[in-house]
Amino acid sequence: MAVDVIGKDRALKLKNNHERERIVLPSQNLSHLQMERNTIGFKATNRAGNIESNLDEIVVNYKGRSNKKPNLYILAIGVDKYRDGDLWLKYSKADALGFVNAIEKASKPLFKNIYTYKLLDKDVTKSKMLDMFTRIGEKTTRDDVFMLYMAGHGITDAKTGAYFYLPVDFRYKNENSVRKSGMSQNDFKLALSKIQALKSLTILDTCNSGSFAQAMASRGILQKTAINKLTRATGRTTIVASSKDQVALEGYKGHGVFTYTLMEALKGKGYGSDDKITIKELAGYIEDVLPDRTYEKWGYEQVPQSNITGNDFPIGIK
Repeated sequence: MAVDVIGKDRALKLKNNHERERIVLPSQNLSHLQMERNTIGFKATNRAGNIESNLDEIVVNYKGRSNKKPNLYILAIGVDKYRDGDLWLKYSKADALGFVNAIEKASKPLFKNIYTYKLLDKDVTKSKMLDMFTRIGEKTTRDDVFMLYMAGHGITDAKTGAYFYLPVDFRYKNENSVRKSGMSQNDFKLALSKIQALKSLTILDTCNSGSFAQAMASRGILQKTAINKLTRATGRTTIVASSKDQVALEGYKGHGVFTYTLMEALKGKGYGSDDKITIKELAGYIEDVLPDRTYEKWGYEQVPQSNITGNDFPIGIK
């Protein structure tokens, strides 16, 4: 499991030039490690957060034992009816609710309690999303599991490749609108840092449509860059639908094709040789099935992206 620690005062300041040869050794206490293997990563960023060093890692094997079942916390977010009517979608709300239903049924035997939180349509404002992360963070422990599912409009900044999720009240006024009103990867980074659960999964079923479609014609490449940056920034395993154009939004059996395939995996088709489905098996099933499914129906391959950090762990059982 990847251990993610974010401090408020990360910058190292030099008072005089002659101090540049000094070595600064920051320290951080880590508690409640996962049983057995824990991967602890280190990297440095500049003040703006857009330049970072290569990741260096150490592995800590914790030999403690616990038979206590963890709790599962789910946050599902979906927007169909944006304030801007040109951005309206058909399946985001149904996808968020469908994911919740599928994961609750699949994961019930693995967890002591399942706590589900939903933000849909008018409640998907930036402030309400940030408040919800705070509320959930106050309840979680490091032994718990946290899953974030988001459906709606996602967009990448053409200059930086940074990922933004558009809240329901987003309105395009100028080229700075997305940076000003969107939920940025840095917002996600700080929000997710409040979640204490060491086992975590972020699922993004976001794509462009309407007025954004032509502007994001090269979205496939930009999206991959953004998701990699988002995963590195948050330290959380991420699985994302990477749609090239609006065709994927037409849906598949009442859902977005990515989320339908995700739900199909959780309901039984994504399981391996045993009776459990893990994060890697879930991602593997989607990566195997989705491109063929979209090519057969729409004549092009929709290729999902996944970036898995830390150890694999089960999220469902037959």
